[in-house]
Amino acid sequence: MNIVLKPNARKIIKRLIAEGRFASEQEAVDAAVRQLDDDLSWVDWERVQKMAAVGFAGLDRGEGIRLDRQGLKMLGEKIKREGRENLRRAKRVK
Repeated sequence: MNIVLKPNARKIIKRLIAEGRFASEQEAVDAAVRQLDDDLSWVDWERVQKMAAVGFAGLDRGEGIRLDRQGLKMLGEKIKREGRENLRRAKRVK
């Protein structure tokens, strides 16, 4: 496989070699690929896709919250209301 790196990536690799962090371009690229594999290996992509599908279905049903100033204000008020209600219930249980 032949890969052409963008100029910025080549510059970074050359700098890392000059700093003594890697002995060659191949060693630097190998380390980057291993790191990428490690970073992505913990993600359960099938689960992420299922969760995204559930979220998008909710948005399609109009269940989403706008994340603009008004939407965040409404969300904050809802959280406060629910928190206060939970406190009232907890006090009644005592």
